[in-house]
Parts: sequence; structure tokens; C-alpha cells
Amino acid sequence: MYELVEAYAEGARRCREAGVEVISIHGAHGYLVHQFLSPARNLRTDEFADPLRFLDLVIEAVRLRAGADVAVGLRISAHEGVEGGLTAGSTFELISRARLDLLDFLDVSAGSYEAGQWIIQPGEWERGLLAPYAAPYRALGLPVGVAGRISTPDSAEAIVAGGLADFVSLARTLHADPDFPRHALTGGSYRPCIACNLCIDRLGTGEPIPCSVNTMAGREYLGAPSAVGKRASVLVVGAGPAGLEAARLLAGQGLRVRVLERAGHVGGRFALACRLAAYPEYHRILQWHTAELDRLGVTVRTGVTVTEEVLARHEADAIVLATGGTGHLPEVPGVRLPHVLDVRDWLALEFDVRDRPTLDSDVRGRAALDADVPRACVIWGADREGVAVADHLATAGAEVLLIGSQPSLAPEVGRRAKIIMLPRLTGNPKVRFLATSTISAIEPDRLLIRSGCREEWRPVAGPLLISHGVLPRTDLLAACEARRPRLGVHVIGDAGGSGGSIHRCFLAAEETARTIAHAIAHAPAPVITPAIDTAIDTDDHAS
Repeated sequence: MYELVEAYAEGARRCREAGVEVISIHGAHGYLVHQFLSPARNLRTDEFADPLRFLDLVIEAVRLRAGADVAVGLRISAHEGVEGGLTAGSTFELISRARLDLLDFLDVSAGSYEAGQWIIQPGEWERGLLAPYAAPYRALGLPVGVAGRISTPDSAEAIVAGGLADFVSLARTLHADPDFPRHALTGGSYRPCIACNLCIDRLGTGEPIPCSVNTMAGREYLGAPSAVGKRASVLVVGAGPAGLEAARLLAGQGLRVRVLERAGHVGGRFALACRLAAYPEYHRILQWHTAELDRLGVTVRTGVTVTEEVLARHEADAIVLATGGTGHLPEVPGVRLPHVLDVRDWLALEFDVRDRPTLDSDVRGRAALDADVPRACVIWGADREGVAVADHLATAGAEVLLIGSQPSLAPEVGRRAKIIMLPRLTGNPKVRFLATSTISAIEPDRLLIRSGCREEWRPVAGPLLISHGVLPRTDLLAACEARRPRLGVHVIGDAGGSGGSIHRCFLAAEETARTIAHAIAHAPAPVITPAIDTAIDTDDHAS
């Protein structure tokens, strides 16, 4: 134990010599210091049976090696979140007796690895939810910070102005937009964290830590796509995540960009996901894209079905085809019956998404759960989409039979991203999951279900929703290529097989922006920007 204390001290020395100005001792989240504090972990009978002994030694050693010019603080979990662990009351009692005289601040988080939802909270939980746990620590006389779903300037302001803490600690918010503090102070637009938890699920892989909405996270060495210095025009067909991000990046390079979208709203299928109970923050990225495209002068036209005739009216130096995909329906008897739908098509029918990007998240959640839901439903496909819809319907009161070929639910989704959804789903008595099973035939009121070598007809009620992925929608590809734009035709997102998640869509959009910038930079002759016909447009900027 004393060797470990010395290791903490040496870490502090290296930090000081490297020019670090603030050191935070990690006494939270089930790490070593926290384990000594916890009655669920500390079963020792020697001097370290005293839960504060190790912590106090670490504080003393770090303070000594850090020196007087370095601020030293302690991060704590307000509670462990596990049975037999530290509660809010017992944690406060312990910390109030620690060597606080050697510290410059306290920083309050929560949870342990057995209760990871408290460390990195899901988007369903309230913003700033840990602030009430932090407030009592201000009575101990040190500046107190707090973490936990603080993803907007308003939530940070409410905590500090309300006297619950002296400062806020941000992680995912800065991962989504490292300039968030500057934007918050100046009232600027920032890229929002949508609390999808892709970042934390990749943390243990050893790979660079990505962000669903910020493609540069973990790839900063690449540098953002730069301005091309030459004018050119780009036509983007499709306003799903891939199309929106491509339009934003290309317009940011100084290109003239126009977006045409068949639906009456932006966001594509992702706008449907925004309506689900488990994703209350997703709509924020669509709001941000809409505002950014408006700021950059991008013309977005919705309700426009792009045909060969429409393409003929739009001269462009490059065409980006981001038309998404169609749901894949397996070829089994009865799959064309009227009660059988791809899960995305059913969502599109059930929800009016035209105003979705403008709705407040709380209103969104209520509207989604108030929508008519079937009394019973079968979902064939236990992937991310199928499980999310099953959770949404079950939360709204439907009886759900979920059938999946895999042994687990949504295996392609990381543990933290489904840490709340899965227990809720599996603990719901109205939900049944048939693992390693499939459907061999469909009739109006029964299904032939195969599990292993056995087949059995089962009576069912309600719609049958299928979630078996998407097939690229590339019917316009030949017409786009026939236009022979000098900077090429670029197929991205689900249309190009690079969809499946907002992160993959954004990566494909970024790659396309770099490719077009490179083509412009190496063009043999100056690019001439043609006039874009406005026959189908009544105004210059609409979204």
C-alpha cells in the first residue's frame, strides 16, 4: 500500500515537472481510492481497514510532491449505486473527515463500474442530475464542482447560479465540441452531445475514442477539411445525416451547395429514431445542422422528388448521392401481407416527423409516448433498431414478442449505450424474447417460428415489424453519372453502404468533402461555377 502511495506521489511530481497546473486525485468510480472507501470492497483487517487511511496518505503524498503552486483536488462518487456500497449520506460523512485542508477543490460524480450508468449517464436521464448531490459539499469550505449530463449552457448556468456548485466538469460535451466553453460564453452555436455513449463504449478498446457527431474526435491529426479557395457547385441529393454533414462540410470549404430532399423534413430515417423513448437528445444534432446550413447559405429544399428531369435542371460540378436505403424484407411466405412492415416504414407511418427537429426534448418524449401504439406487436430482428422500437412500444404499454437470430439483444451496440434499455426491456413482463430463432412463414394471425431444428406455429396479434437492415437506394446513380459532373458523383451513407450509424454517415461525408477538395485543388483548369436553375425553388434558403 505504501508503494502505491509513492506511485501516486511520483505521478504528481511528473505532472508538476510537465507544467500541469491542476491535479485531480481520482477517488471515484470504483478505482483504487474508492475501493478503500467502500464497505462493499474494503474487507481488510489491518490499518487500511480504516476507509480513510489510504485516501489520506495519497492526499498528503500528492500535495507534497505537487508543491504549493499546483492546485490539487479530489474527485468523488456521491454514491456507489450498488447494494451494500456507499450511499450519499455515508460518502459525505467520510469525505468530511478526510484531509480536506490539503485540497483546493472537490469534484462530485457518482457510480462505480458495477453501476456504470451513474458514471456516464444515458441521454434519458435529466441534465445536471448530480447537482443536488454536490450541493452539501459546499458546506465543507472548498470550491465544489459537479459532473453529469451537463450538455448545454443553460444546464451549467442553472447549477452555478443556483448555488449547487462552484464549477461544472464536462467530458462528453467537450468531446462533441472542444470549443463548447467559448461558444457558451459568446452565445455561439456549438455541436451538441447527443448522449449516445459511443465514446465510453470504445474507451476500453485501445483505439482512438470516437464521437458520433464529431468525426475529428480521436483523429485530430488529420485536421478539418480546409477551404479550397476556388468556387464550385455541389448538388446533394438526400438530407439524412450523411447528406446534411456533407453539405455542411462542403459549404464550409467555400463551395456553393444545394440540398434536395424527397421527404417533407430533414434527417431521413434518423429523424424517426429521434422519436423513440431511448433517444431524447438525438434531435439536437438535426437542429444544429439546420442552423449551420442556414448560416452557411446552403439552400435546402424538402418535398422534392429528384428524378432524371429534376437532375437535368441542376448543373453542378459534383453530385453527392445520399438517398439512404430501403428496409430489407426476407423472402419468406407471407412477407407481403398488409400487416408486415419494415420497422422504419412503420415508424414513418406512426409518427409525423415534419416538425421533429424543432421540438423541445421533453415535448418530444411526451409526443412519442402519446402516439397510438398497438396492443400487441411482433418484432423480427433483435438488432439496434428492432430493440429500440421494442423498448419504445413496451414502455408505452404494448405486449412485444421480439424474435432474433442472435443469442443476445442488440449485440452490435456497446454495453453503456444500452445500459438502461436492456434491463428495462428484459424486466418487462409484457416482453418476450426468442433468441437464436427466425420466422419461416407468416400468416395474418400466426407465425411459423424456427428455433434450432424445431419449427412451431405460434398465434400472434398486431403488426409484424421487420428489422433486417437496409438495402442501398441507388436508382438515381446512373442518371447522376450520366450528367458527368467534372468533380464526380459520390455515393454516401446507406446509399453507399457507409451508413448504419450516424458516426459512419459523418465519416463518409468527411471523406467525400476531402475527396472533392482534393479534386478541385488538382483540377487542370479553373472551375467555372454554372448558374443553378431555380425553376422548382420559390426562395433561396429553406429547411
